[in-house]
Amino acid sequence: MPFVNELAIYNGSTTPVSVSTPPTEDPNEVIQYNEKTSTMHAKAFVDVWKKYKRTKP
Repeated sequence: MPFVNELAIYNGSTTPVSVSTPPTEDPNEVIQYNEKTSTMHAKAFVDVWKKYKRTKP
């Protein structure tokens, strides 16, 4: 995998905001996803969390 982006989810239980960084030399570039995509990211995270039998994060 030449490029792996890190994804951060904030306010996952209310109105989620998700951001990631593109694979560039500039450490200040951030991609902010729209509300629909952020909600999908938060839901996917909770689904994976529940799959491994953890309590809600």
